[in-house]
Amino acid sequence: MFEGRKVSDRIVSIDRHYIRPIVRGKEAKSVEFGAKVNNIQIDGISFIEHISFKAFNEGIRLKDCIRMQQKLMNVKVRCAAGE
Repeated sequence: MFEGRKVSDRIVSIDRHYIRPIVRGKEAKSVEFGAKVNNIQIDGISFIEHISFKAFNEGIRLKDCIRMQQKLMNVKVRCAAGE
C-alpha cells in the first residue's frame, strides 16, 4: 500500500503518540525519537527556548536565544561573540 511512498510524520508508539522520528545527520545515529530541545543556560539554570518534534538547526536560533535572555534577565545584550 505504501510502496514507493515516504511517510515523514508517522506514529511510532501507541501509548506515546507524540513521539516522532527525527532524521538527523549525526555520525552514530541517523534517526532519533522524541522531541528536540534548544535551551539556554543563565546562572546554571536551563530554560527551554524551543522544543519541536521536527528537526531544526540550533545555529539559526541564536537571535531568538538572545531575545529570550534579554527578556528573562531584563538586560540588553550588546555583543554576541563565538568561541
